Amino acid sequence: MKNNFLKILFFAFLFSHFFSIEENIYGNSPQRTVNIAEQSPSWQTVLGGKALASPVETDYGFAVLNDGRMICAFSPDGTILWQKAINGKPSGFLSSWNDFLYTVTDNSSIQLINPSGTSLWKINCPFKILYPVLAGRDGRFFASGKENFACYGIEGKRKWNLSLPPLSSINPLSFEDGSILVFIEKLRDKKSIGLRISPFGEIIEEITFSGEILQAEECNSGILIVFTDSSMGLCSIENNIAVSKW
Repeated sequence: MKNNFLKILFFAFLFSHFFSIEENIYGNSPQRTVNIAEQSPSWQTVLGGKALASPVETDYGFAVLNDGRMICAFSPDGTILWQKAINGKPSGFLSSWNDFLYTVTDNSSIQLINPSGTSLWKINCPFKILYPVLAGRDGRFFASGKENFACYGIEGKRKWNLSLPPLSSINPLSFEDGSILVFIEKLRDKKSIGLRISPFGEIIEEITFSGEILQAEECNSGILIVFTDSSMGLCSIENNIAVSKW
């Protein structure tokens, strides 16, 4: 369900930037144009403040972080389940793991919030967090700074911390095998560079992409990538090596 929701967000991004999609990429239908602004939503929910990040999907529905230092959870049909205050100034990041939520406050603190909206713990990272918390397997999660990438356990204890070259503005992502892809800020011959990192803090490989990456998003088959020249690609794992599927 999570992957399907991410696909919707990803293709909504494509529609908003390129205004059209060729359906014959996925089948034999002719090309069509979609205007998202003309689509009528099936429901609307009024929140108690301005949203600071995109909604995230949970087992019970969705959750939104707003500028009133609140997290609002609502069901798939838009019914508000709870609204709870968070401890600290929101940094604009909200992530989900099953029915739990991770939020970042005061630039370097992470809070784990249970399905009822109660904060279970709050930890401080030794660096400024610049990306949403990335949930991994076995309850571990990852925090990223400009030149740091750290792993924590579900109880909030740090397992490892890597020093990396300055990272780009693209969020770190997970491959289907549980390894993580981070994107380096500096290009090489006008091509983006990625580092694939194991859940245990080992750099598995360096990946040179075919061009400069504009946007990337996880899906069931790997990581979908959009390049600045409007081309797309799919990066996946085969025999423990990242490969381009198309």
